[in-house]
Amino acid sequence: LWSFLFGDLHAHVIAYPFSLLLVGIGASLSREWFTDERSKNLPAALLYGVVLGSLFALNTWDCISYSLFSALLFSLALIPNQKRIVWMTVP
Repeated sequence: LWSFLFGDLHAHVIAYPFSLLLVGIGASLSREWFTDERSKNLPAALLYGVVLGSLFALNTWDCISYSLFSALLFSLALIPNQKRIVWMTVP
């Protein structure tokens, strides 16, 4: 709030739109990983990499935290599809 109120332009303020874009693309990718349409994710995954790389140029501290976020997000792709597993059947 301080940066917007007083016009105190820092690197983290410039990186806000890129951070929101990265989180949005990440949420979209993780939502589609649990479906069978994984081949359509290549352009979004490439855009995710470009945005993550641009965060390194804009604000290095954001790149560190979002790299950890990306590692957590991409580890979700290793989880098998839970829709096909029947945990409990109702009589």
